[in-house]
Amino acid sequence: MDTLKILSGGAVKRGVAMVAAQFGQGAGVQVEAEFTPVPKLRQRMLGSEVVDVVVATPAVMDELAAAGRIDAATRGRIGSSRMSIVLHADAPDLQLPDAGAFRNALLAATKVVYNRASTGVYIEKLLADLGLAESLAAKITVVDTGSEVMRGVEAAGIGALGFGQVSEAMVLMDKGCRVKLAAPLPPVAAKITTYDAAASAASGQQQQAAALARALVSAEAKVLFAKTGIS
Repeated sequence: MDTLKILSGGAVKRGVAMVAAQFGQGAGVQVEAEFTPVPKLRQRMLGSEVVDVVVATPAVMDELAAAGRIDAATRGRIGSSRMSIVLHADAPDLQLPDAGAFRNALLAATKVVYNRASTGVYIEKLLADLGLAESLAAKITVVDTGSEVMRGVEAAGIGALGFGQVSEAMVLMDKGCRVKLAAPLPPVAAKITTYDAAASAASGQQQQAAALARALVSAEAKVLFAKTGIS
């Protein structure tokens, strides 16, 4: 049985896994998916990594297309994930109607957790822009992945908060991680991250890779992705 490999950002993990399983069953191939923070994905794809399908943010896909690392003709939009504050499941509900409430929540937190992926890069800049980087420095914990953010908040307890993609939080919550999503972020902090899929130019199975890329961005796939927080 032929094998296809997907290299994907982590925020779309659950949806990618579901579409991959359906495609593999229908096409009679085995589909393996590896999930990694998008900055690491970028480094690997601009290096010597050989996969069949890539799922990443548009800016990274633009870069990969310019470098000839993806087949631009097969590129399509999967959907977008919203960022949220994640709290311990036992923490009081948190309302964030405006920038002042957002700042107060950060200053009151016992720990602030974010990752080294796209979400974390955005949060790090946001904290600097808001003049909070220095005052929060002793509270900040930076981890590698979105799932580690959720586990970090769970372990740190009621006073902690983390930043993560809604889709990633839903995966961990379904697995029993004791975290919950806070209220929507105010405009000053709101971020939507979009993901595209495309066949890799280096794939040795170009027709199958292109078919898998198309499956990931199909109308049927969008219904599955919507159930995982990607819209």
